[in-house]
Amino acid sequence: MIHEELSGEIIGAAMEVLNELKPGLDEKLYERAMIIELKHRGHGVSVQSSFPVFYHGELIGTLIPDLIVHDTASRTRMPRK
Repeated sequence: MIHEELSGEIIGAAMEVLNELKPGLDEKLYERAMIIELKHRGHGVSVQSSFPVFYHGELIGTLIPDLIVHDTASRTRMPRK
């Protein structure tokens, strides 16, 4: 894994959020809580940044990850009921 330590920290933050809020809430609430938790842990976080995606030099669309943590994309999908 390229960013093993950072990945572990992100997973730890996600587990803290889930343990506090419990399953069943709207995804946006978990995302907002993740931003707070990651910032409290000293991480920089960008939200819904937009990146163009090219194939053989031609634009094919746009990637919008939920969160960028220390320049590493993280899709935050919490379990639902």
